[in-house]
Amino acid sequence: MTIHIVPVGLSLADTLSQSKANGSNVLRETKKQWKDSQLGFCPKTCDISTLLHNALGDGVTAQGSEADLQKLEKVTAEHEIDQWGSQTRYSAELDAMKAEDPNLNSDDLILLLASDTHDGLLCAALNALALAKGDLDLIWYRHSVEVWPQKETGDSHKKDLVRFHRRQIIIVCVNNLDVKTKDGFNVALKDLTSLGDVLTGGPEKGTEKIHRDDKEEVRFHLTGGYRTTLPYLLAVAEWVKSLSKNPVSAHLIPEKDTKSTRIPLRWLNEDQVRSELNRFSPEGHCGQTLPNSYLLGYAYEEYQPGNYRLTEFGTNMRRLFSYHKESVR
Repeated sequence: MTIHIVPVGLSLADTLSQSKANGSNVLRETKKQWKDSQLGFCPKTCDISTLLHNALGDGVTAQGSEADLQKLEKVTAEHEIDQWGSQTRYSAELDAMKAEDPNLNSDDLILLLASDTHDGLLCAALNALALAKGDLDLIWYRHSVEVWPQKETGDSHKKDLVRFHRRQIIIVCVNNLDVKTKDGFNVALKDLTSLGDVLTGGPEKGTEKIHRDDKEEVRFHLTGGYRTTLPYLLAVAEWVKSLSKNPVSAHLIPEKDTKSTRIPLRWLNEDQVRSELNRFSPEGHCGQTLPNSYLLGYAYEEYQPGNYRLTEFGTNMRRLFSYHKESVR
């Protein structure tokens, strides 16, 4: 059993926007309709976030869900989206999963991290439909990491929300994942840190642990997504590796290959990290001599002789590591 973390970028949109006429008649028609109306999901006529929330989210309403589900089913059939995952170069995300061959019948879980933009969510939705081979019952939409559910509600539609029965492809909306500004970077890192809390079963908001057992691996796939997200996805992967009993790895497919390469991840001693970062004030400043400077230049920087301040990495790292009071190693 494996949890796959897959950041989603716009490579699928790039493929569908290509003017080359090669491919099947269906693909040529798909490219034409993408150019004309984004397969009927043009932002002028479709609020993709609302559609996904109504059709695939936990806030399904009788008024909107049936029509939205039918629209997704119709588009999947017309454009043979259920077959996209078996081919290469449709999207970086599909290529990453093809290399892994996740077995959704054996309880593998795929978390598709989508930016909070129309194009980002649409690409995530189409990738999800391809991975699910058109089976919409496998897909679940979460509009925020911050409101990740915690406990079973008793409602028949909301059983086991942290690990939804059969809903094994989860689209998770991450604010500002398509980083364009420094402020956007900070927001995205905060959301990804919250995801780290979910993956490690941390006590923030009393989240239930998402893993089935301690042998279940977490794999971060860095082939897709946005290049600007790579540094903090690697950082969060290392933090999760350091705090979790579960094995954690990161993988990348080189541009002209179809097989993934494993990227080394550091293990950080959580007691040492916590001891060092807890010397900083709530505002992120420290005016005392630090004993080992283990994280200098990474989690904090010296802005004056003997005075230090946390970086955004350090702020979120302290937030995550401070939630875990006992060492798991």
